[in-house]
Amino acid sequence: MPSKPERTSELRTVRWKKRFVTGSDSLNPAMKRLVDDPAQLVPNAMQVAAESLMQFEATVRGILNTIGVSTMLYGAYLNYGRELWKLSQRVNGESLTTALWVLGEKWVARGLQASTLQAIAVQSGVSLIPTVPGLLLPADHAIDIPLTQLLTWSASSRVNTYTVYFGTANPPPSAQTGVTTLSYDPTLINSTHYFWRIRAINSFGYAESAVRDFTTVAP
Repeated sequence: MPSKPERTSELRTVRWKKRFVTGSDSLNPAMKRLVDDPAQLVPNAMQVAAESLMQFEATVRGILNTIGVSTMLYGAYLNYGRELWKLSQRVNGESLTTALWVLGEKWVARGLQASTLQAIAVQSGVSLIPTVPGLLLPADHAIDIPLTQLLTWSASSRVNTYTVYFGTANPPPSAQTGVTTLSYDPTLINSTHYFWRIRAINSFGYAESAVRDFTTVAP
């Protein structure tokens, strides 16, 4: 025998059907079927996901056609697109951007063009280029900086290496490439005005800071 809560729920369903299905405000046959089988109101999640993936694949094909990618490489780019789409269904926010960058670097290592992978990733609302590094020390327009001062900056996301731009001209020239730390030890001279900036680089592009300047201490 059904429990009291179950009997109450059944009675409510019967009353609801009598009022809206068999009463004066009768629903159309299609709505009656939904009332008899409420599960029809819930979309098939697997079907929706499959349709979403097919739409994304169509978008990827459109990008490949626009760029003029060789049809021989379509399969590889579509596989990348499928992996990208699956990640976008499980991860979000900055974690998604980082995951897609790691995925993109993997496919670059397999020989696919970074610019094409970036174009596909943009369809998921993310960019694979690094974030702008934040300059720390010396402070902008600082004076009396000691000759032992290091240039330091905060880490960028999605970065492979940094390039340091440093010198007495503005904009400063490239001083060192392929830097993997967050500091640079420059050669400084007394009473000299210097300019510097940092560029973060990965396979998909770069992002760079604004130019800062400082002046070293007098002898």
